[in-house]
Amino acid sequence: MTTVMPVTMTPEMTNIIRNGNLNEPKTHEARKKYVEATLTNFATKHSDVFLYHFSDANNITTFVEWLKKKDTEDFTDAEMVGVKVLNTCEMKCLAMYIFKSASLGIFDENDFSAYSGVPKGYKAKFDEDANVPELIEIDSDSDEE
Repeated sequence: MTTVMPVTMTPEMTNIIRNGNLNEPKTHEARKKYVEATLTNFATKHSDVFLYHFSDANNITTFVEWLKKKDTEDFTDAEMVGVKVLNTCEMKCLAMYIFKSASLGIFDENDFSAYSGVPKGYKAKFDEDANVPELIEIDSDSDEE
């Protein structure tokens, strides 16, 4: 018989997230702990969003392979931005889209458009006659505001 223990946040994980949000982790081991704490926090507090984004077999496979690879491979700065967004963005579904794109290289434009409320097949039209204001160059040495 297999016993399954629920995933929970420890006080140490909470401190790792807090410290990681204030001072970016630099070493591989510190980044790995920050990622583990962040993903545990997200999965426990926002399980509905987590399950929605990883309900597709390809997405969960990519996610698990990424985690395995990161046992030995360094995290890139882009991957860390994706992870940090999970902690700092209040819009958790949007945060997960950013994480998946920046860290895992997964972006489903149709799914994102549906989430954003963009009608299926909508293509933005560029209007050359649009009244777009000219950019103003601001002299940084100027005292005027």
